[in-house]
Amino acid sequence: MAEIQVQKKIMIRGRLQKVWDTVIGVNKYGWRSNVLRIVVLNDSCFEEYDTEELITRFEITDYEKNASLDLEFENAEWFGHCTMLFEEEDDYTVLEVILETRSRKLTLAPILKKTMEKRMEQYLADLRYEIQTS
Repeated sequence: MAEIQVQKKIMIRGRLQKVWDTVIGVNKYGWRSNVLRIVVLNDSCFEEYDTEELITRFEITDYEKNASLDLEFENAEWFGHCTMLFEEEDDYTVLEVILETRSRKLTLAPILKKTMEKRMEQYLADLRYEIQTS
């Protein structure tokens, strides 16, 4: 099956350290509108239970504090890799997210890109709201 890539760069009004801490603070997920719970399995692995009844396992494969975060992810419908790049510009954080995803099911392949774009937009909107209101 073909791999799709979704990429987005946004500016969030807020210090980089706050954005970084929010992103990596998987135990503090109340700001995520589509997440019911997160179970931490070990220092580099966690499972996310979402409102669509998907359980997605994430594994942190590499990171540079306050600069980049790489994760592998998988669930019953898709699997892939996520890279997050962080930069600070004045009172803003520039966050670039790159998702490379493959579908496990042929029936999902035609809508995978739209699904990933929607999920990324929701994550970034939730993150921006959390940073700007907390």
